[in-house]
Amino acid sequence: MCGDVTHFSRGEVTSHMGASTAHGRRTYECVNCAERTTSDEYVGECPSCGGRMRNIAVPRAQ
Repeated sequence: MCGDVTHFSRGEVTSHMGASTAHGRRTYECVNCAERTTSDEYVGECPSCGGRMRNIAVPRAQ
């Protein structure tokens, strides 16, 4: 079971692949064009420009 860490909090489930919403959907934002998309599965490439997507709920190091 290596590679997938699941956390339980207040009835919601989150995974290292993306932040979970109440329905298990994750929101990603493109680092190039700021396009946002919501998906049940990991989104690595922006559907608009092909740029890299990031999970907006995951804190970034400063």
